[in-house]
Amino acid sequence: MHPFWDRIVEYVPSYIAPNILTIAGFACTLMNAFLLSYYDYYFYASSDDMRHIYKPIPPIVWLVCAINLFLAHTLDGIDGKQARRTKATGPLGELMDHGVDSWTAVLIPMYVYSFFGASDYSFGPHRMFFVFWSVFLTFYITHWEKYNTGVLYLPWSYDVSQLFLFACSLVTFFSSYKIWKATFPLLGWPYSETFELILYGKSRLVLRLVI
Repeated sequence: MHPFWDRIVEYVPSYIAPNILTIAGFACTLMNAFLLSYYDYYFYASSDDMRHIYKPIPPIVWLVCAINLFLAHTLDGIDGKQARRTKATGPLGELMDHGVDSWTAVLIPMYVYSFFGASDYSFGPHRMFFVFWSVFLTFYITHWEKYNTGVLYLPWSYDVSQLFLFACSLVTFFSSYKIWKATFPLLGWPYSETFELILYGKSRLVLRLVI
């Protein structure tokens, strides 16, 4: 994503502080969280077996979420470049950037559950708890490594995951949530459980690389 961000940051006026970009990106993430909390408070909006109680999320909401995801990812990518461009780098900006990311680490995984619907997770809400902690461990242990080595290494493909969620939001907007009810050919695995297994596998890989 760096070639794209290098081009985008050139259009940002030099008088805009990098922390403003950080906060603006986080505001986009918060907007998605508020929208999905309003339309899908119990994570049942995409569950067909709960249709008699909960209505599906309006398609336009997924489009807004997709745009917000893209903006949040882009702003998170250019705030550091804006700091170096304007010679405004410092520990406060780094604390702001990664402090905001620590909140995003819980808001983004929560977002995924509205794709699939809570009833797809047959073992109950503790499955969401495990997903959250897999993200927390990779995030905090990676930053602990950076604290000790001075190098922040993101081996879990942060950019790919953000672009993947952006694409999933657009697919849901154009095709509805029902597209995620299918299973992989031959394997017979639901998309929701496959996503969860990949997430756990990624977390284990990160832990082995760091520790």
